[in-house]
Amino acid sequence: MREMHKWKDKVELSLDNRQIFFLFFGLSVIGCFVFALGIMTGRRIQWEPGQEVAAVGGQDSLALLEGEAPEDEHFAFQRGLSESDAEAIPPTRDPAVPPRDEGEVRAERAEAADQAANQAASQAANHANAVADAASARAEQRAAENDEVDAKIAEQQQALAHATPAAAQAKPASSEADGTRRFTLQMKAFSRQEDADKLAATLRHNGHDVRIESHDVRGRSWHRVRLGTFDTWDEALAAKQTFEKAEKVIAYVVSL
Repeated sequence: MREMHKWKDKVELSLDNRQIFFLFFGLSVIGCFVFALGIMTGRRIQWEPGQEVAAVGGQDSLALLEGEAPEDEHFAFQRGLSESDAEAIPPTRDPAVPPRDEGEVRAERAEAADQAANQAASQAANHANAVADAASARAEQRAAENDEVDAKIAEQQQALAHATPAAAQAKPASSEADGTRRFTLQMKAFSRQEDADKLAATLRHNGHDVRIESHDVRGRSWHRVRLGTFDTWDEALAAKQTFEKAEKVIAYVVSL
């Protein structure tokens, strides 16, 4: 009976195949990590005797000992005697050459400074003049281009103003009988009726009695905005000047 109780009190410890496999695998992984860590540590602290001997052999052993040994303060004067401090001292004047007057030296320095300032001022002035000339040239070029465009527009307006359609070539019977010539003011000629109506409405709003005359010129319809009827050229010219001064719009004197 006592042996049976002792057998029951014993703790049985057993591992199956799966637990044994995982235990072996874990120990293998830990061993690999320890091996890799040892290799990395060995590479860092690795010492090659051949390289150290070559480095030491390339130098003088006495010089190596002197470089490592601290310098004694009692013998520091020997290094001062062997080295010269003349390089740190600036060169002095030749004793054979007499010294120059300080006033002359200052005058030369002032003259050199004035020359440098004048040169800088002249360069700045030349640059400013070049910039101004370039700007004026561009402005003149723009003005010339604008004048050319205005001249072309004026020529076209004059050509349209003096172009007499075939339907309007016949003069009224009263003018033919009297032999008189009448004039009118023409502002602009438009190819679209809407543009002519806009200009006429603006001028009518300002108090001018304008009219729109539509004619065909070379197979194209032109709508001319005209103002007034004058018996003489002088009257038409005076009306033109008054109109342009009041409305800031160019008007042309044309014959009817």
